[in-house]
Amino acid sequence: MTIPEIFQRHGEDYFREIEKKVTLSLCSSTGKVISTGGGVVTKEENLYSLKQNGIVYHILRDVSQLSKEGRPLSKDLDTLLKMEKDRLPLYKNFADKTIDNNKDLSDFKIEY
Repeated sequence: MTIPEIFQRHGEDYFREIEKKVTLSLCSSTGKVISTGGGVVTKEENLYSLKQNGIVYHILRDVSQLSKEGRPLSKDLDTLLKMEKDRLPLYKNFADKTIDNNKDLSDFKIEY
């Protein structure tokens, strides 16, 4: 099932429980890069799983630049702004480092 289907059929609590189990399973080993959804911070247990074997990065992005497609809780800008207000302290608590993903990269060049 897709994430929207899980939310529609079973609700957010069910999804968060699956997310918690997957996070615990993936984070029990080393040598992996794990990209989570923004809601992983809503369960404190995930903090311990994520910090168990690695460094946690918070990718900071202006909410107006975030995709709303296929994201059941990201209905509109007002909803995203509320989630940011609620979650930003949690992201700061979880993160070892924050990466600002708001820079203009139009002039960025890679030279070989």
